[in-house]
Order: sequence, then C-alpha cells, then structure tokens
Amino acid sequence: MGTMDRKGRGGSPLRRVKDIASIVIRGRAYVLDDELRIDRDDLEAAFLEQPLKVAFWGGLHRRELALLREREEACESVRHLYFRQVWEELEARGAKPYDALVWSIVHNADEPARARKEVREQKRTVEALRNVVDALEHRKSSLINLGASSRRENEALTIRKRSESDG
Repeated sequence: MGTMDRKGRGGSPLRRVKDIASIVIRGRAYVLDDELRIDRDDLEAAFLEQPLKVAFWGGLHRRELALLREREEACESVRHLYFRQVWEELEARGAKPYDALVWSIVHNADEPARARKEVREQKRTVEALRNVVDALEHRKSSLINLGASSRRENEALTIRKRSESDG
C-alpha cells in the first residue's frame, strides 16, 4: 500500500522526509539513507553487510512482485466475474449485450475499480523496491571503488614511510 499524498490519494512508497529517503512496505517504514550509506571509516563492515542488504531487499522485492502477480490475477478474475454477471443481467432484461457495452459497465463498477487500484499501488511498491535493489548495485560498485582507492592510499603511505625511514 502506497503512502498518501496531500490530497489523500495513494502515491509512491518512495518519499523524501526532511531530506531522508524512506520507503513504506506493508506499513513498515525503512530509512534508505541508512541502508545505502557507506561509512568510509569502516569499509570492511560495509563490505560484509552488503550481501545481507542485497539478500534482504532482493527478497522483499521478489515477495512484493509475487504479490503483484496474485493481485493481477485476482483483478482479472473479478473483471471476468463481473463481465459474466452483467452479461447475464442484460440478457435477463431482454437486452442484447455486446462486449464493449459490458466491459464499459464492468470498468465503472466499484469492486473491479478497487482491484485495479490495488494492482496500481502494488506496481508502485514493486517499482520502488526495484529502485532500491538498483541503488544497492550502485552501492556495491561504490564499495569496490572505495576499497581500491583505500588500498592505493595505503600502498602509497607504506612506500612513503619506507622511503622516509631509508633516507
């Protein structure tokens, strides 16, 4: 379920609050700045926690994607059930139903509209989680680059110390 915008409509689960990116999944808020932050003073800890973060967020993404597929199937079932009911009601009244008319009635019915809304909200959640997983891939690349840079700096310090002690 997405967050509400100022007008009370469902919005993206990703939002900025006081310059802190957060995401709300099933009522639980996660602070993405904390999840994606890299402490340059403790790169080893960042390297070690990266696989756990990827596994957690990837698993959350897969779970919400599976839920999206279930909601899409449920939405289609509701639409087809309403289609059949409307068709049969029109026939019972002696009208000659046709597809376009019946689908327009189904489209405007409350329950199919709610089902479509749930699918849209779930799609926003899945997309937001996809963005988090992509950001974690970027974090991984950043960690690799920072680690390489740190090694180069350490090697340069070691060489400088040796040359100072030799000279």
